[in-house]
Amino acid sequence: MEYADGGDLHTKIKNHILCNTSFPESQIWTIFIQLIRGLKALHDNKILHRDLKSANIFMCSDGTVKIGDMNIAKISKNGFANTMVGTPFYASPEIWQYQTYNLKSDMWSLGCIIYEMITLHPPFIASDIKSLYKKISLGNYKRLPTQYSTDLNNIVRQLLSIKPEFRPSCSRLLNMHEVLKNAELKEDSSSICLLKTIRIKDSFTMSGVGNFPPSNYKTEISNSARKTPRITVTLSPKKEIKMPKRTIRRSITQKQPLPPLEKKLEIIRFRILSIQRTMK
Repeated sequence: MEYADGGDLHTKIKNHILCNTSFPESQIWTIFIQLIRGLKALHDNKILHRDLKSANIFMCSDGTVKIGDMNIAKISKNGFANTMVGTPFYASPEIWQYQTYNLKSDMWSLGCIIYEMITLHPPFIASDIKSLYKKISLGNYKRLPTQYSTDLNNIVRQLLSIKPEFRPSCSRLLNMHEVLKNAELKEDSSSICLLKTIRIKDSFTMSGVGNFPPSNYKTEISNSARKTPRITVTLSPKKEIKMPKRTIRRSITQKQPLPPLEKKLEIIRFRILSIQRTMK
């Protein structure tokens, strides 16, 4: 058994109501993404929770979210169930209509939880059971506040679809652009916070720097620079004149410094002109 030292989500919602505040959208995405992953673990094992609500979402002080109260959860061998269970405000239309239901019923309840985090009240409220049944069957709920993004509105709208086949599964939600974008932002921010925890002492110095062997790239460059490539001048496809290598050999044997690049180019141009004159 685990202890959730942050209370439950329903208590957090009541505190926002008392303080006249609201959840930041970044926090809604953080909780929502964790709920999808937790619910996917259940659905991958063909387990229907059947009582998802804000009071069954437990919070930890480190930001971790847990799905609890599995008392009426059921392993669905054929993918369907038909028992009338759950909290009325979060129950799907198919449960209200005494129809068989599947994992998509939990997705409806998840949409109700996200809606409640945004508006601080469930999407379907009525003074009696009959009115509540009518609202849920028709899927009539108030629009979300304009302060929240279109991505969040689209997610809630899809989860609260009357027809179960139109509701996305957990796997599909995790691959949606809206969810991936906010999941990446969350991971980037967490990695930045992790880097901030790294501290280096002011007195830190690299020991043993003087013991490294000397670099060898200078000698390699100087040796390669001495190996002057053979210069050829092509006047026609059949005639190729090779320049003499006498001066190059002399410079190598006498170890004289090579002339600057500009001087080399002048010598090459002069030789080319002289060759062209002789050919004429």
